[in-house]
Amino acid sequence: MRGLAASLVLLAAPVAAEHPVIYTCAGPDPVVVIYSDTGTASVILGASSFDLAQSVTASGAQYRADLGALQVVWWSKGQDGFLILKDRAGREVSRLASDCVAQ
Repeated sequence: MRGLAASLVLLAAPVAAEHPVIYTCAGPDPVVVIYSDTGTASVILGASSFDLAQSVTASGAQYRADLGALQVVWWSKGQDGFLILKDRAGREVSRLASDCVAQ
């Protein structure tokens, strides 16, 4: 009976909800962001995909991940957002997607 009870507890564990949003940006490719209620987001731009963790920001929402010497950052506020690469000093190196608006 103990094994059955443990199995039932595992089956009842909550599943993280995901919320996909498609952003139309200034470039040719849209950005797809799959927000999770666990504080993470998967960002897809063309053939590239990034798994990011939410970070503290004074305004809007920011998700980031380390890529060796660089960081990829998705920032959104309201319906707008952009995707950038930053160096370790926090300087923007490249803007991968700009002027993004949620559809």
